[in-house]
Amino acid sequence: MFKLYKNETVYQVFIRNYTKEGSISAFIKKLDYIQSLGVSYIQLLPVHPIGKIGRKGSYGSPYSIQDYLAISADLGNFDDLALLIKEAHQRNLKIIMDMVFNHTSKDSLLLKEHPDYYLHNQKGDFFCKCADWSDVYDLDHNNPALEEYLCNVLLKYVNLGVDGFRFDVASLIKPSFFKMSKERIMKINPDILYIAEAVDAGFINYMRSQGFAAYSNQELAASGIDVLYHYSSWHWLKKFLADKTNSNLEEYKAAFTVETSSINNNALIMRAIENHDYPRLASYSKNDSFTRNLLAFSFFTKGLAFIYGGEECKDTKTCPLFEKEPINLTIHDQDYFSFVKELISLKKKELSVDLMISNMEDSSPYSMVVTNYFSNKEPIIGIFNLKEENNLISSSRLTDGNYLDLLTHKEYLIKNHSVLVDRPLFLEKKN
Repeated sequence: MFKLYKNETVYQVFIRNYTKEGSISAFIKKLDYIQSLGVSYIQLLPVHPIGKIGRKGSYGSPYSIQDYLAISADLGNFDDLALLIKEAHQRNLKIIMDMVFNHTSKDSLLLKEHPDYYLHNQKGDFFCKCADWSDVYDLDHNNPALEEYLCNVLLKYVNLGVDGFRFDVASLIKPSFFKMSKERIMKINPDILYIAEAVDAGFINYMRSQGFAAYSNQELAASGIDVLYHYSSWHWLKKFLADKTNSNLEEYKAAFTVETSSINNNALIMRAIENHDYPRLASYSKNDSFTRNLLAFSFFTKGLAFIYGGEECKDTKTCPLFEKEPINLTIHDQDYFSFVKELISLKKKELSVDLMISNMEDSSPYSMVVTNYFSNKEPIIGIFNLKEENNLISSSRLTDGNYLDLLTHKEYLIKNHSVLVDRPLFLEKKN
């Protein structure tokens, strides 16, 4: 089962802003386009009704959920969702739903029916562990009745045909819930996919310092989670993208190594540079090569690849989370669009299935050299230039000789453990 996920690409969609209409019915008409990209999974942002108390912006956050068992009226209804799943499956696309089980809106149906499912402070009031999340109250996962209820929510959508779940702030949810629910769901769908938004180490330590439980990547991976977010290393890459200093890139390389070594070898990490919480990848630099190198790196490493709707079109405008504003799917750069499709195609090849580990090697400034090791074939070396100009990249891992770039099918000569790099390289040594 594990091999099912290693060479796939997830395409994230915010239905409200994916089309002018912002409905499930309108989105269904885009499935042929998404299929043409070559992706395997469509990951939906939450599609449930949004709370009104403390609502952020005009439309509210899709992560402030009023009713887990309903579909937001502005998106459609359960029949529309069922049709979306059916139409996606007919195109060999699988559907992942985003489940927000750490908290609900302050006017949720669950709060009215089961106030005992929620955390209370010393005064007996409902609260949220994160003060910035002013539109939600936190659930109490120490209550077995709550976990049984949430498991039944998942079962409802699995019976509808959903193929996987992305769990919001999964590090704040008891790992035993994932283990229990997945064991039950696998009796219906043995290929169900669990993705965890595993938060960064600083946030985990902060939660623990406040007396709250927060769980590590390894604890989540050992409890049924198949894929983890890369947030335990993301902090340092984000700092580099903000100031482009090599010192922050070097810190990211170290964090990458710690992150990959701290989980078991069967756990996968999804290195999404862009998603609904962060700026567009193409907005970090006006340099086309920089953007391509960054995206190629996220695809090359062990784990699922990820595209946020519109990223493939090189869109630079961040999609607002609390408003209704359709994204731009106009292809302004056909060569870049083709490059993204080539990355998706390469990811899908069998070489990703046998991938054992991605190791960050030593390299010269403003570069990343990653070696993908396989069980029954020679390593493939990914070389990524983040200098925003041509860069002579050196590494002890670059043994001299002739190589074939799997991206462009061109030959490269490595001499003195160095190669001049502009666009990213996926190098396979020639005999």
